[in-house]
Amino acid sequence: MKMMRLLILAAFLLTSATGFSNASAEDLSGAWKGTWSNSNNRHTGPLRGRFIALNDSQYRAIFRGRFFGILPFRYAVVLDAAEQEDGSIRLRGSTFVSRLYGTFDYDATVRDGHFESTYTSSRFEGTFSMDRRSTRRK
Repeated sequence: MKMMRLLILAAFLLTSATGFSNASAEDLSGAWKGTWSNSNNRHTGPLRGRFIALNDSQYRAIFRGRFFGILPFRYAVVLDAAEQEDGSIRLRGSTFVSRLYGTFDYDATVRDGHFESTYTSSRFEGTFSMDRRSTRRK
């Protein structure tokens, strides 16, 4: 009887710990704001992102920005998410942008509300840097 109680207690602690671990992962859903930078030609500009959780391990990210300060761009990518041992979240994905620009691959890390990503394509490479936007209005 005592052994049965210990087994039940151990099972409860293990399932509780597992549930807590999953719940502690940072939810990336919502609005983000920052800049993009292309290392091939030194172009930079404003960047906005919106993350939508698709399931426990994927987000749909919609990126909007401006090229040359006036030409808008917008595209979406599905990013696979994996929580890392250090508590950060690693995101990876790729999307076909256009025949002119090709397919872009992303490798990103999110830590403490900051998104940092590299992107590469056959013609371009650079970075995205964004922070979570406040939901409060001033």
